[in-house]
Amino acid sequence: MQLIINEVVAFFVVAMFASFAFGIFMGIGVSASCEKAFMDKIRHQQQVLSGPSNPVPDKPASEHGRQDDRIDKILARSDALEAAVRSLLANSARTSDAGESR
Repeated sequence: MQLIINEVVAFFVVAMFASFAFGIFMGIGVSASCEKAFMDKIRHQQQVLSGPSNPVPDKPASEHGRQDDRIDKILARSDALEAAVRSLLANSARTSDAGESR
């Protein structure tokens, strides 16, 4: 009888650790998937903002310069946003790791 109880307890302990490990790997996969989707969206926005590779010739050069400045500002903001999201993901991963170690 004691052997059966020991086997059942061992099974549940192994199942608990397996589900814990599965949860960690799923969490990592979900955060990586979210990060990839976010990066794809940023790349798409950068492509849309950059427009065609050849500017329209009928616009004056000063107009193109202003557009380039606006695009550069938007790209700088998107880079800052990307860095902030990466930082948040890293902090949340550290926080969840610290919470699990308790």
